[in-house]
Amino acid sequence: MAYDGIYHLFYGYDPVGKGPTLYSSWGHAVSTDLLHWEIWPLAIPEQAGILAFSGSAVMDFQNTTGFSTDRSTAMVIIFTGNIASFIESDQRLAYSLDGGITWTLYDENPVLRTGKYHFRDPKVIWHEPSNRWLMVVAQAVGQRAVQFYSSPDLKNWTYLSQKGPEGLIINKEWETPNFFEIKVQGENISKWVLPSMTGVGSRPRRTVMYWTGEFDGKKFTTDQTMAKILDFGPDFTAIQTWNNYMDDRLLITGWMCVWEMCRYHPTRPWQGVQSLTRVLSLERENGELLLVQKPIKEVEKLRTGVVWEIRNAKISTGKGMGVFYNANVTLQAGSLKLHMFLDWSSVELFANDGRQVITTLIFPQNETSDGLDAYCEGEDVHVTNYVYDCGL
Repeated sequence: MAYDGIYHLFYGYDPVGKGPTLYSSWGHAVSTDLLHWEIWPLAIPEQAGILAFSGSAVMDFQNTTGFSTDRSTAMVIIFTGNIASFIESDQRLAYSLDGGITWTLYDENPVLRTGKYHFRDPKVIWHEPSNRWLMVVAQAVGQRAVQFYSSPDLKNWTYLSQKGPEGLIINKEWETPNFFEIKVQGENISKWVLPSMTGVGSRPRRTVMYWTGEFDGKKFTTDQTMAKILDFGPDFTAIQTWNNYMDDRLLITGWMCVWEMCRYHPTRPWQGVQSLTRVLSLERENGELLLVQKPIKEVEKLRTGVVWEIRNAKISTGKGMGVFYNANVTLQAGSLKLHMFLDWSSVELFANDGRQVITTLIFPQNETSDGLDAYCEGEDVHVTNYVYDCGL
């Protein structure tokens, strides 16, 4: 959530160190540029065996909850309360009246329950046409669907409709859904987009798929026969669009990890990291709508200078050993543009101005493993390249 010059990032936090499915709280960090972060006190600690799973945060400008005062607009978190014995999941509220420094759990929680387990990951937005809050929430296992609810006050919720299961991911659980309206670039129309994280194939891999379509205030109708892939790498999951009250950019951040693999990562005390924040746009390409992702412009301020420049160098055909992720791209005037961010344990690669993206974690064996190799197949390739050193 972004408000009054400050970006608020909430993340899954395990203060005990036993793993995210055993102990779960909400950590909280703030930033003014989406790059430099200051850790604030916990927003939501685990309470009496109820784990604070994922959710979203909003500003209640109209005081629909009654939490706000004359001096302070309420920040409200909507999160999944997961019973520690893993028998039920429900939706709960917490609110802050001091800009997010301290948080109070709503004393009449839960605000939405179905009696089912894996009913989780609420994304809440304000839907202006209906003058209501709108929630999309996953029924992750069993039904494998996304459900829509509406509320006048964030406390009382009415079921609207359900999307799924269907298509490419019918046999995989759906998690951490999102929902937003976005204009089609260069056209005078808007579309609603429904992303959701799901498993792909038989491997322990998850990815974010998305649909575009129409929303009539109750039901989402897609105009696609198949969901599309948002990121072709293995480590861009649990995405969140920012409820952004500071500018008109549609911002998105993802968790660079998958549940099944986190326990094997050689990192402690953390497991997984947040991706760079990206700007989303919706463009039409070859008659189809495509979500395009670009790194926020703020990252350019981190550049300390060009450390490597290549002009028209020749790369001959060949192969190297490694792990491969495939994304089909269309050359633009015979050229392929790549924008890569390489950190100590991560790679984020944007191809052709963000039309295809690959995000992956890496764990080099030693500190000298900081080189890059480029290979091609078929014909030789000529490369022009700039490498910038970036510092925080």
